[in-house]
Amino acid sequence: MSIGVLGARLTPPSFEARASIVLLPGPGSIPDAGNPFLYMSGTVPVTEVLSRNMMADATRTRLLGDRADVEYDVYPDASTAGPMIEVTVTARSEPEALEWSERVLAELPQALDRLQEQTDVPEIARISAMTVSIPETATELRSATTRILILLVGVGLISTVLLAIWVDSQLRQNRRTPDGATPTNDP
Repeated sequence: MSIGVLGARLTPPSFEARASIVLLPGPGSIPDAGNPFLYMSGTVPVTEVLSRNMMADATRTRLLGDRADVEYDVYPDASTAGPMIEVTVTARSEPEALEWSERVLAELPQALDRLQEQTDVPEIARISAMTVSIPETATELRSATTRILILLVGVGLISTVLLAIWVDSQLRQNRRTPDGATPTNDP
């Protein structure tokens, strides 16, 4: 039991915040008085490029620095055919997960602008990023704690069985008679 409590203290839960971004076509790609949501198909390939840029080591280092306790993932949303990007941030506390989610969300449009500047995309054709959902709360993740608890309980059970076998063998060895024979309980 105490091993389980120790394991729970050594592996506190982490917290995950999720957000969604949609890429919208530039004004030059939309007819006058047109709905940008009806012209998004040309922005779908950009989701992959932008996601890879956000996951690159240089971007991660710029955003996180030496913070090993915060992780983020930026990836195209495979559940939709549109230009949706999912952002997932994992940290040790809910406030940290929410704070770092905001930081990653703020970096995403800037990264998109840098990519378009590098390729000389005219201002009128520039794709923009719109946040669709911002996390208000983070989800508590206990999977690491559960794995550690299962491991520690398993080690405890195996140790108990091995200890019982060893004690039994020691008791049997001590019960032997001086000539090496095992005594019988016959009256």
